[in-house]
Amino acid sequence: MNIARDFEDDAREFGPDAIRAALDGSQWPWPPSVPFEEPTTGTAAPAFRANEFTWRDPATIKRREFLYGFELRRKQVSAVIGVGAGGKTTFKVGRAICMATGHDFFGHRVWNGPHAVWLVNLEDEREEIEKTVHAFLKLWELTPRDLGGRLFIDGADSGDMHRLKIAVEDRQTGFRIQRPVVDAMVDALRDAHIDYLDIDPFVSSHAADENSNSSIDAITKEWVSVAREADCAISLAHHVRKPNGAEATAFDARGAVAMINAARSCLVLQKMTKEVAQDLGVPECDRKRYVSIFDDKNNKAPAAASAEWYEFVSVGLGNGDDTGPEDSIGALQRWQAPNMFGGATARQLLHIQQAIDASPEKARKHSASPNWVGKLIAYVLDLNPDNAGDKTVISARLRTWLDTGALKSVTRKDNKGMDKEYVEVGAWAIVD
Repeated sequence: MNIARDFEDDAREFGPDAIRAALDGSQWPWPPSVPFEEPTTGTAAPAFRANEFTWRDPATIKRREFLYGFELRRKQVSAVIGVGAGGKTTFKVGRAICMATGHDFFGHRVWNGPHAVWLVNLEDEREEIEKTVHAFLKLWELTPRDLGGRLFIDGADSGDMHRLKIAVEDRQTGFRIQRPVVDAMVDALRDAHIDYLDIDPFVSSHAADENSNSSIDAITKEWVSVAREADCAISLAHHVRKPNGAEATAFDARGAVAMINAARSCLVLQKMTKEVAQDLGVPECDRKRYVSIFDDKNNKAPAAASAEWYEFVSVGLGNGDDTGPEDSIGALQRWQAPNMFGGATARQLLHIQQAIDASPEKARKHSASPNWVGKLIAYVLDLNPDNAGDKTVISARLRTWLDTGALKSVTRKDNKGMDKEYVEVGAWAIVD
């Protein structure tokens, strides 16, 4: 088939204007990558009407129904993103247990809990999720009575879970929502009185082009519709693109950005980087045990003041015997990063300032100098300037005091007449 020759023949027969008009009226590429809609032939045209604002006492307006912190809200969809094997699934299991028991083991309030929770993992077998649940129960010393029959778990091998595709897309029929699947999910949520549904991962809940914003937007909004119909909160887990060493953000989620745009909250899990480990004094061999979590897109609640840190701990299930060792399963617990930037007291800072003021020649700014000011700081704080971890703490506090004006950097001549950078007292600390 010679497409160019056929096009030229049509142009001679019908004229170029007719061909151009036909092309302008067509949809390319075909099939169009827009959500499939039922034909409206024979149906009544929609009626739109502008509604005037009517004042009412705002105290009578129904409040937003948060279930867990400001992350999970009834009738809304949220997201959790992070690199593969970065702790998303473990975190989501722990959060689910917090909600099912009503306890804030992760430091977030469970509003009006406990709640009925359904964990649906479309990648792992049910037994693997069960092991993680048991790891948290052992870590937190919980019993089945604490769960109260409110925790439901299913894996990729559970019943018809492999059929959980709320949307499909192919070349013959284009994109379409699978209404029977959606209705079946709503019915299941209502039957079990589920307050919170966790889908892990999002990409396995559909069979559409994940790079198509129109398709992903339609799928995410269908999940929002499910949340509204079932009166529950829904969280979708998603992977990020390869970060190439940079810290991930919500908009590094893989594929189309429409899912992130539709989510009301988006938690980002980030493995501890080498730079952060050095700043916190965490040995390189241990840093992979720590992950930070922050809400990078919460447009319906106050933003968290800073990232939260979690530590992986290994929990034995006690299922070993002569044929093999017990399973050791990872769980997460909150971890408090060392208070390196404001840990000194006002009195300690005053003593450091007095030491610098009394020995100005021993207050060189750069750590390579034998007269580094860090040695005076180390003496007051009982730290070892030759220890890598302590040196990191000293340097961090020095930077903070220089930034806040408690200390200041000056250039003056040393005893050899050479210009050198020194540290002097800025604003004196006030001690009551």
